[in-house]
Amino acid sequence: MGEVHQFPAGRALFVDPRGVGLRATWHLERGIVNLSIWRNDRCVETFWLAVDDAARMVRFLVDGMAAATQSLVEESGEAGSADQPV
Repeated sequence: MGEVHQFPAGRALFVDPRGVGLRATWHLERGIVNLSIWRNDRCVETFWLAVDDAARMVRFLVDGMAAATQSLVEESGEAGSADQPV
């Protein structure tokens, strides 16, 4: 599992098991979220995600997490059980 590092407000860093980092930084003055890929201490790529597209990405991630959670519940045999909340 990757790590999440605490950064100042408006910035987050996620590190995957390979040690590759994804840093997200809000630039409200430009109307973007700057997504950057880090290897070691070097930024190797950036992507400017418009605020409107950021909302769409959040929906995509939330929908995917909901589907993954539902799949895990179904696999564990807990779906439909009156005794356990879903």
